[in-house]
Amino acid sequence: MYNWKKVMSGNDVSKLLINNGWELIRQKGSHRQYKKNNIVCTVPMHPDIKTGTLSAIKRTIELAEKL
Repeated sequence: MYNWKKVMSGNDVSKLLINNGWELIRQKGSHRQYKKNNIVCTVPMHPDIKTGTLSAIKRTIELAEKL
């Protein structure tokens, strides 16, 4: 399903989300928002996403998958 690495870029996360059924709903600047099961996940399109931010994205994705 999701193949997480320790360090990921915004493009890596974006590809994972799209391949797992998330829909791009908007982009403002360098941040994209994806939606699945009425849960919105914001992904910064940076070369390296910080570990805390990546952990928050993972928690949001896990929440959406449980619904």
